[in-house]
Amino acid sequence: MKLKIISAVLSLMTVAALFSGCGSENSEISESSKSEISESSAVEDITENTAKPVLSLSKTEVSAGETAEITLSVNGADGLWSMCGLHITYPKELVCEMDNEEERTIKYKLGDASENSMGAVGMLWADGLPDELEKNHLGCFFFTEMFSGNQGYDGEIAKFYLKVPDNAESGTVYPISYYFQETDLFTDSMQNEEMQEYAFSNAVDGCITVK
Repeated sequence: MKLKIISAVLSLMTVAALFSGCGSENSEISESSKSEISESSAVEDITENTAKPVLSLSKTEVSAGETAEITLSVNGADGLWSMCGLHITYPKELVCEMDNEEERTIKYKLGDASENSMGAVGMLWADGLPDELEKNHLGCFFFTEMFSGNQGYDGEIAKFYLKVPDNAESGTVYPISYYFQETDLFTDSMQNEEMQEYAFSNAVDGCITVK
């Protein structure tokens, strides 16, 4: 079992590295990696998954110079999801707290929805950001995790940490959102496309407001 978990985490790290800075040229590799993860975590399930997951990012208030805690949550998929891989965007005025600068891994804390997680990785997308993000002065990080079968719960998936500028004016609102790509995912062990499409179509943005 321990070897399986180590293997799964290594696969996750490979996928995270690909997804956090991927372009269309990486799509084939990324799809292959997704399949490997699915095969390693899938469980026989003859019942139809009717999950309608709603992803949401929290809205919070902090003072200038403080670090805001942003929570990624899900509802409508209790015990029905197996893996996620999401790009989350934020204004570049904010600074994403890092766990390891050299490896570009971000600081995060798993929540109750991730109680049975086999492994998770968060990475900053530092180079080669798409023109759309550069034009809108947005930074981006990627978070991915997986379970053995559909053991992802409803609730808080993970918390992330973004520092507000020292000179931020009271009332300033920093939007926190998603940047969905072809390689992103939120699905079950059978890679249910309808479930994923629902999750991405109904995702709720968050924000940080300066007190």
